[in-house]
Amino acid sequence: MKKNFFTKLFLIVLTCLPSLSLKAQAPTYLLELRNDVQVSTTEYEFDIYLLRTGSTAFEYAQGQFGIVINSQIKNGGIITASIVSGSSDPALISSNQNPTGISFYDPASAIRISPRTPPGLGNGALISDASPGTKLCRVRITNTVAFGQYQPNLTWTTTTIYPTQVYAYVSEEPDPNFNITNHSNHTTNNLNNPVLNTAPEAFTVTGTGSYCEGTSGTPVSLSGSEVGVTYTLYRNTTTQVQTEPGTGSAINFGDQTEGEYTVEGTNMGGTTPMTGSAIVTEIPLPTAPVALAGSGAECSQITANWSASVNATGYRLDVSTVDNFATFVSGYQDANVGNVTTSVVTGLTAGTTYYYRVRATNNCGPSTNSNTIIYATSPAAPATPGIITGTAVQCPGATGQTYSIEAVTDATTYAWTVPAGWNITAG
Repeated sequence: MKKNFFTKLFLIVLTCLPSLSLKAQAPTYLLELRNDVQVSTTEYEFDIYLLRTGSTAFEYAQGQFGIVINSQIKNGGIITASIVSGSSDPALISSNQNPTGISFYDPASAIRISPRTPPGLGNGALISDASPGTKLCRVRITNTVAFGQYQPNLTWTTTTIYPTQVYAYVSEEPDPNFNITNHSNHTTNNLNNPVLNTAPEAFTVTGTGSYCEGTSGTPVSLSGSEVGVTYTLYRNTTTQVQTEPGTGSAINFGDQTEGEYTVEGTNMGGTTPMTGSAIVTEIPLPTAPVALAGSGAECSQITANWSASVNATGYRLDVSTVDNFATFVSGYQDANVGNVTTSVVTGLTAGTTYYYRVRATNNCGPSTNSNTIIYATSPAAPATPGIITGTAVQCPGATGQTYSIEAVTDATTYAWTVPAGWNITAG
């Protein structure tokens, strides 16, 4: 009998065990304001994100949200709040859980977003655990005048004004629409929180320099920039079509041609002239020189001459034995002769015709060729004259005596020397 009693008791305990249950764990989360930006002088927007932070699934039930702003930005105007249409995560829109009711409570400078009717357990959107989470909505606040130059300083409400509350479906709770609010998990860490309607900061215009004629110019830049600012380039006093958006770093307007360049930065807070200017100068190529007639001809050299060229810092000389400049004299093909207008060309062959031309140069390169000068060196020195023929002995007072030599090749003149008292009367 005792054995049967204990056997039955043990069976009863085993039968009851499956009916025991533990209270389900509520999901954990991060409620965050992000991506704020001033979109006009009177409009400012930001996002509300909800992120699941634990391993427990988060089926969203409903939420009400209170956000306080810095009252100084009203600047004497009247602020209204709205939800940007279509800004909610698609899962919230399909479950009719995207926020719709919103108002601005002026006495407390607070945005109030009212809760929607919960859709029921199993019908709520699942909150993402991938950062930044599920986007609840984008909020736009609009002022009737330009915002004052202050930071919005958005903060979540806690237990006063219009307390922020988050609800999740927790099936084992008596009411599955369960309040899981934890105000320590409501953050604004990722807000830009800009000073509204502040004119752009002044950065320095850089790029003063020169460029060679025929090239695209030299780059003009700005030492820094701000996001949300448009930078306009001016050449002298003329607005250039090109503008550049601020990136938060230095920006480059590209190559620019001759002129003085300034820059202005514009945003919703106004326009600021940037510091300084860039003066861009064009270095022109030199003009082609004019080759002039040679001079100082000798048997083995000629002197080449030319006119000075505008913008030249030097000259280059070509000397050839043919007029198409196919065969050059050694050392005189594109020879650098310095910043002069005459040059002695040596090492030539006597009695030979030469051709020369000149180009002017500077740091940007050479000019086109000058005209071509044809110049011949003197023939080689004539040979020694032969024997003089004529009467060797003359009587005193004799006249009309003739003396001669054979013609000498390449000689152009002859110089005769006679004894003292004699005169050359002809020839």
